[in-house]
Amino acid sequence: MELKGNRLKSNRLKGNRFKGKHSNNLLKGKRLKGNRLKSNRLKGNRMKGNRLRGNRLKGNRLKGDRLKGDRLKGNRLKVNPLKGNCLKGNRLKGNRLKGNRLKDNRLKGNRLTGIRLKGIRLKGIRLKGIRLKGNRMKCNLLKSNRLRGNRLKGNRLKSIRLKGIRLKGIRLKGIRLKGTRV
Repeated sequence: MELKGNRLKSNRLKGNRFKGKHSNNLLKGKRLKGNRLKSNRLKGNRMKGNRLRGNRLKGNRLKGDRLKGDRLKGNRLKVNPLKGNCLKGNRLKGNRLKGNRLKDNRLKGNRLTGIRLKGIRLKGIRLKGIRLKGNRMKCNLLKSNRLRGNRLKGNRLKSIRLKGIRLKGIRLKGIRLKGTRV
């Protein structure tokens, strides 16, 4: 399916399968449950107030997307390249991210709980006012990142490489650091 320049408002999509290319779509107030999205190319999409639960996203390319006030619960994201994305006020719970590449993304006021990050590459990321609780981060590469006013509780960080990091007003409680290079 090719969807270009479509506007979808207050639609409910359940158990749908999307394959192909999707560009310049406007999704507002959507409820997506049990959807499968494979090899989709999403460019310049605006998603506001969307609720995504139990969705599977594989091999998707997200470039220049703006995600505001989205709630992502129990979603699985694998091998998704994210470049130049702005995420504000998003709530991410119980998400699994594997082999994702995040470059030049801005995350502001996001709440991340129960996130599992494996083999993630983070470059030029700006994190402000982020709350991380019970997260597991393994084999992550963090370069030239700025973290300000973040709260980290009960996190496990293993074999982390931190280069050129600026940490201001960070609160660390119950953190386990193994094989970390600073």
